[in-house]
Amino acid sequence: MQASSSHQHFASLALAYAKSELARGGKEAPTRALHVLAWLGVGGPFIPFKAPSKGVPAASVLTADTVLQARRGFQSQLSQILSASASFDAKAGAVVSAAALFEELLPGLAAANASVGAAVGKGSGVGAAMALYQHAVDAVPVEAQTMNAAVENLRVKQCGMLLAYSSSRHPAVTPGQTRAALLQALEVYPYSGRLLGMLAECEQRGHTLSRLRLHLTKRCQDTPAALLWLMAIKAEAVLPAGSHRVQALFEQAVSEKSGQHFPLLWRCYMSYEMHRGRLDAARRVMLRAVHTCPGAKALWLDGLQFLAEQMPGTERKDLLQLMTAKGLHTRTDTYEILLKTAAQAP
Repeated sequence: MQASSSHQHFASLALAYAKSELARGGKEAPTRALHVLAWLGVGGPFIPFKAPSKGVPAASVLTADTVLQARRGFQSQLSQILSASASFDAKAGAVVSAAALFEELLPGLAAANASVGAAVGKGSGVGAAMALYQHAVDAVPVEAQTMNAAVENLRVKQCGMLLAYSSSRHPAVTPGQTRAALLQALEVYPYSGRLLGMLAECEQRGHTLSRLRLHLTKRCQDTPAALLWLMAIKAEAVLPAGSHRVQALFEQAVSEKSGQHFPLLWRCYMSYEMHRGRLDAARRVMLRAVHTCPGAKALWLDGLQFLAEQMPGTERKDLLQLMTAKGLHTRTDTYEILLKTAAQAP
């Protein structure tokens, strides 16, 4: 029975089920995952996986006919989904991801089951999975991709797969392909923390951090954003003699409109100065931070907690009073509350 469109509603569940089977590990894990994904492609009632009798390989549970039917079912569902690419949502993304995972796992099944190997040939594996991801992404207009979380998630999965296989030196994927895919995705989603993190990992593994620094610096100049500043600072911080560069980047970041009202940047800046033992500099950063972001309670608490010994008692008292005037209150015990209430009573 060919999969009906109603099965698309179960795609997220089936995908999560298949991933949980892979996470369990064991020799049967890929076959168990394929069994779930094949049901999503073929359709019909779900039949739980039954391990074969002792001495019979688990791969024999899935027949060549079932695999081919599942492939045709996925093709039918994908055609239906991509014909309405303007409304691409999380359900559609789950179907694409499930079909890609199905193709990714097929070579292992084909190697253990000769009839499946003869049926699917060499048109499966990482290359087929990547082609599915790319076909789905290309079907959505670029202008519609920018605000579409489902497409962004597909990009992340595509790049994550490339990164994983290039790291394991898989012959079908090179570090250059991975980097090109990441840069292409970042053109559409320049502020994606997941994509930026993968780019940093890719460059670090390739010992090309200077290229990452140039990329992030250019991004910060073209489209400044707090996340990009933090990534650029992190890239510099791993270098042995990058302290002056890190401090300069912090100053640029908190001077830009995109970063000066972002409390996390100020907190990182203050923490960095404390880590270097520059407590006076950290105190100055803290005072600038609470002046710029007076409503950020975490900033006040960081400063009062870590820099209390560097401040005179009168300054601490003034800061606490100012904090209270801004509508921010610290936790205190019941006794102190009663004393304060009694002092304010007429």
